[in-house]
Amino acid sequence: MTCYLLAIRTAGAGPAVSVSALYPAIGALLAAIFLREQLRSWQKAGLMVSVSGAVLLSALGGGAISRWSGLIPALVCALCWGSEAVISSSGMKLGDISSELGLLIRQITSATAYWLILLPMSGSLKTAVSAVKSDCLLWVLLAAVAGTASFLCYFRTIRNLGSSKAMALNITYTAWVVMMESALHRTSPGFLPILCAMLISSGSALTAYEQNKQELKV
Repeated sequence: MTCYLLAIRTAGAGPAVSVSALYPAIGALLAAIFLREQLRSWQKAGLMVSVSGAVLLSALGGGAISRWSGLIPALVCALCWGSEAVISSSGMKLGDISSELGLLIRQITSATAYWLILLPMSGSLKTAVSAVKSDCLLWVLLAAVAGTASFLCYFRTIRNLGSSKAMALNITYTAWVVMMESALHRTSPGFLPILCAMLISSGSALTAYEQNKQELKV
């Protein structure tokens, strides 16, 4: 997340999201190497379609990355996000840990790293403490609740379906943005954003699709 914010600051939101959206493809490769999670041919095709749609959709909202200082953090972010899903999947399965406990461990580790390492190193500890007393605290808490619900669903999907399929479904957030923005601001998203959203949704559904001999289920 630190690299993600750094990429947004140096390269802009659009390019940062475009590059970081590659994390399902990176995660699927890592899952195949370390967890031996093998995707069928149509699932690989669906993953590529979903990632391509997310990258294209993000690129429509911001120009190209003009500095390596923005590209490198975004790539590191994609690598870390892909690794997170693979490591979480491995830990929960090997240790027989529930998705709720896995998320709790993840959040405690993240919070500890921020308070003890990142904030002191960046000189932002006083700013973080003062933010607790600000008027926007309620909105931050509401966002945290939404984020926790999101992560809980994500970790449960990792636990039940595996990291590769969970990441393919999780990347649909880029498509949801198009629909939510259009509904909230009462604007027409245009043809290309709608097409990208359809690519993301259909590709993700194809990646999560399982075909058995006796039944078909998603």
